[in-house]
Amino acid sequence: MGRNSDILLQHAGQMETVFMKLAQKFNERGINSIEVVDKLAQPEGEDTLDRFVDDCDALFRGIADLKKFFSKDGPVKFWFSNPFSTWILAKEFQYITKQETIQHYDISRTMTNLDIERYLNVKPFTSISDVLSILYRFIIKQANGEAGHLLTNGCRNVFYLEFTDGTRIVVMIRRRPSSGVWRFHAYADGYYNQYVGTRVFSRS
Repeated sequence: MGRNSDILLQHAGQMETVFMKLAQKFNERGINSIEVVDKLAQPEGEDTLDRFVDDCDALFRGIADLKKFFSKDGPVKFWFSNPFSTWILAKEFQYITKQETIQHYDISRTMTNLDIERYLNVKPFTSISDVLSILYRFIIKQANGEAGHLLTNGCRNVFYLEFTDGTRIVVMIRRRPSSGVWRFHAYADGYYNQYVGTRVFSRS
């Protein structure tokens, strides 16, 4: 503890600068920084703190280059189908720190992708960078099968992508509990079925 205290003292000036910049940014948006601190100290502030730490983690590790993370030589065991490699990984993308609110739905009966979007009001994502950044934040916490946003029991996790030219892609991720490998698939949207136990993600 003493060593940590010494380190904090050595960087007190930098910490004060960071806190002053945060207070300034809060003020620019009409947010009372004292009220922010009070809310963050409450149990409901945990999710916000987690997202802040996720962004700091990405900044510290240099994960801005997602290609390094999403590779067969990366820190997590991945397998990529040819369509996923061609349609997703071969494109230009970057880490997105701004996190939009997302929702997920667990499918209780067999449904086509089109029915899922229609009846569950699932909103597709519009950027490969957004989807891969979200997956990074989830997988880095669940790499070994820990509970979290993604299903790790072998069931599907599904994201829909829709690009400005109207092209639609379904991205499916599932983790094999027996091997610990995360398998990534991509296929053209259409009348394909998603089965009971599938988790579908959506923009809010």
